Amino acid sequence: MKYFTSPYIQYHYVRFFAILIFPVLITSCKENKEIASNAEQTYSIHFNKLINPKNLLSEDMFEISDIICPETNDSVLVSDISKCVFFDEKIYIKDLRHQFFIFSNEGKIIKKIYDKGRGPGQYSEITCFTLYKNNLSFFDSELHRFTTYDANGEFIFQKQINTPFDDFEYYNDSIILLGGSYRDAPGMLCTYNLNSDKIINSYFEYEAELACIIFQNFTVYKDARYFKSTYGQTFYEVIRNEEGEYNVQPKYYIDFNKNNFDKEKMIDLKIPGFGSAGKVPAHYMTEINHFFETDQFIYMNVSCYDINEDGCIDIYISKMTEKIYYNIKTEENDKGYLSPCNVDSENNFIATFNPESLSDFNSERLSTEIKNKIKDLKDTDNPVIVKYKLSE
Repeated sequence: MKYFTSPYIQYHYVRFFAILIFPVLITSCKENKEIASNAEQTYSIHFNKLINPKNLLSEDMFEISDIICPETNDSVLVSDISKCVFFDEKIYIKDLRHQFFIFSNEGKIIKKIYDKGRGPGQYSEITCFTLYKNNLSFFDSELHRFTTYDANGEFIFQKQINTPFDDFEYYNDSIILLGGSYRDAPGMLCTYNLNSDKIINSYFEYEAELACIIFQNFTVYKDARYFKSTYGQTFYEVIRNEEGEYNVQPKYYIDFNKNNFDKEKMIDLKIPGFGSAGKVPAHYMTEINHFFETDQFIYMNVSCYDINEDGCIDIYISKMTEKIYYNIKTEENDKGYLSPCNVDSENNFIATFNPESLSDFNSERLSTEIKNKIKDLKDTDNPVIVKYKLSE
């Protein structure tokens, strides 16, 4: 546990291999030009203007709500966290070893779910999970099984879902939204009835030249369900009308203003552990990996190799002023900022990291309050969870 825990680690290698296979796939203006004017809200991000020290997130903008140190013992050792959700006074964590943990809000262990196999209630590989009402549900991509537990981790039911997908979200008690980029799926977005085991609607036909490995398809904000297609910069809201029909309409459009990019520039794509993998056109290398919304801010993690050839940029947009703040890797070993892996119902951003990595953090971009509180925590082998808000 000596590395910064990030929600993107588990996808890191897969994404680069996908990029290598589809060198001109990531962001196409085909979809965006058609619907951008119809989106309810458009946010413009000028990357050539973004790199401005005045817009860099600073420590005086952080308000720390809570720092939680999950209980550690021989049977409760959490690997790098891939998803962390606060729900009904509990913390639900999935790590990269496909272990599942339920902690209290104070960090006391309630349940560990680690029952790998092919029998009832067992799983092989957890691709994604979500919390809905008092149930915990996840999808096993290897066995194509949808499994549901109660909020305390007790097994309820399991069923086969043969439609492949990467991410899912509940719409209501019987309808789930499926999102993915599989050639044999009826659409990249599907509405699926759990009771009848049937797909109701499908949207966004598969296009091989635009398909790519995705990080996150769905964002939940209050009662809204947003979907991001695998190749676009548009977030669509799924709406059910009075007749019971499901409609998809553009909600947010993120305009990256890429027209000023050097279209001749080539990026030397490097895969960790494998070295150089070839050249990729820089102007294609812009994609939204994660998107979260609070009452005050919209957050997105964006790959933009035209200005940051080593990774990603964390961008926060004020919904009130539309000012843009960002964090970006500035040095080779810079790990100097919190990257949220989720938000909670109280508008807190949720980030996780290992206390041992604290010395690597840039003092100008990590609140001194966080540093002081971390010093008071007992030694732990588990990642630390930080709840924070931003203020302008």
